[in-house]
Amino acid sequence: MEMRKARSLRRKQSESPPPADPGDTSEREPGRDVDQSADSGGGNTEDRGDRGNEEDLGPRRQDDPPANDREEPEEFRRTRRRSVGEVGRPSTPVVRPPVVKLGWRPAQGRMTYWVRDGSGAVGARKESLIGMPRVLYTPVPDRQTRADGQLLVYAEPEHRTDPPIFVRRADLVDDGYEKTVAAIETLVRQSQDRLQQTFWPEKRRELDAMTEITLAQPVSGLKVSAFESGRVTADSLVTVPAGTHPLPEIHSSTLGFPDQLAPFSAIVEVNVEGGRQAVLIPGEIVWGSDRSHADTAQEQGVAQRITAERVMEVLIGDEYFARHLAGRRLTGDRLHYVTSQEMGAVFVLDGMPDGEEQIEIARTANEILFNAGLSTPGLSVNGHIFIQLDQLGTGTEYHEAIHWFSDPTVDRVLGHWFNEGLTEYLTRYPVSALGEEAVRSEDQYGPQRQAIEKLVRHAGIDDEQLCEAYFRGDIQPLYDAVAAAAATAGGTFSLDAFATCLDPARAIEALRHFDEVFGVADEAREHKTDVDADADPKAEAEAE
Repeated sequence: MEMRKARSLRRKQSESPPPADPGDTSEREPGRDVDQSADSGGGNTEDRGDRGNEEDLGPRRQDDPPANDREEPEEFRRTRRRSVGEVGRPSTPVVRPPVVKLGWRPAQGRMTYWVRDGSGAVGARKESLIGMPRVLYTPVPDRQTRADGQLLVYAEPEHRTDPPIFVRRADLVDDGYEKTVAAIETLVRQSQDRLQQTFWPEKRRELDAMTEITLAQPVSGLKVSAFESGRVTADSLVTVPAGTHPLPEIHSSTLGFPDQLAPFSAIVEVNVEGGRQAVLIPGEIVWGSDRSHADTAQEQGVAQRITAERVMEVLIGDEYFARHLAGRRLTGDRLHYVTSQEMGAVFVLDGMPDGEEQIEIARTANEILFNAGLSTPGLSVNGHIFIQLDQLGTGTEYHEAIHWFSDPTVDRVLGHWFNEGLTEYLTRYPVSALGEEAVRSEDQYGPQRQAIEKLVRHAGIDDEQLCEAYFRGDIQPLYDAVAAAAATAGGTFSLDAFATCLDPARAIEALRHFDEVFGVADEAREHKTDVDADADPKAEAEAE
């Protein structure tokens, strides 16, 4: 389990697909969503988008989803390779799902939009002023529009006297968004109350009983003196090096990073500016992370570098991927194996450092981002894939390669955590086919992957629709399926809100809310047990 050390640092996907040749470069947006790991549940999202071939892929098949674990129900076993003719067509008539109406996300304040030109196509790009009318969008079967690297939809303002415009699909949310978020937040507060009463006090007592802690990697910390003086600046951030650190007389404090999971910080003493200073680090870091899958790969002798050709052989060898990756290829000059220090520099430079001097330049330029990269298993950025050498044999290459081939729509519209859950869901296909050749941890994006599995099991989404969304950007069928399933269940459920709440701090509660809406009683009880058990569900959600 990898603890997240820099969750507040955001990385977004870049605007362009991976370049067609080594000389090309990719345009990218300012800012990125940074995770503890790009491959892992602390994953990073960069632009792995590539529109690929636009040929007609034929009708979708209603196939079963892949296996999740050893005790899954029979109906959830992987049977998608059977043809419709073998399985037989459904005997019940197809019911047209309710229309999904989308409205502007008010929390964003201002909204970028595009006006229509004289021909009715996308015209000039504008930015709304405060108080711009709410817009409504009713999905239509027409292909969605793109401009400036954005997925656009044609929208009509709520006030019909205003002219229609084009808006970013990512700026819209579906009906029920506020109600779904509110329900999940209520579960989050209840969960936090339980953890505050039982789990976290016990963890803090454990910390206060320790005399030293050992860090596998350097982490970013904050000077205690800065908090006490009320003057927290960039100079207040310091790096606590890897190794064993004796704890001062006072081991913990309620002060700390605002987005850390534990409601307390550990206090360590480190050399800062020639003297010893007390420094805060997030409390959850004290207990380290689970690297058993990487250790198992080493023990089994499968911790070997693999070539880009081998990655393509495995992906194309799966008939499902083969249809979506036809004519597209990952080449050896795009796949790099790096040390932890090099990965730290990649996080800052968005590319491979040229020697030790550039590594040090990257560390100085953004030490927090550099530290986040030190423990990141894999990253796809600017058309290149980087894999940490200590993650050999864990299937990281396949997760990142699947990212590399993706269309950016899912990430830009449904968000980073939904995108990572879907990526990990798809990664299980090739990795499971490898048998003992790769050791993939069940904790990798665990709650986010479970969210995709629940949508497949209980919300009418099938694997073909997921692949169409992921590799080609056709996301509307996902909304249609969930809307129809929610209507059948008789509840209010927003796909947008569910995706938004799949971050590690709320993912477990988002899954519980799904179970409640769709009447998944057994799984709902299972998640309640997870919350009440003697394990930290938030820390588990942070696992790679």
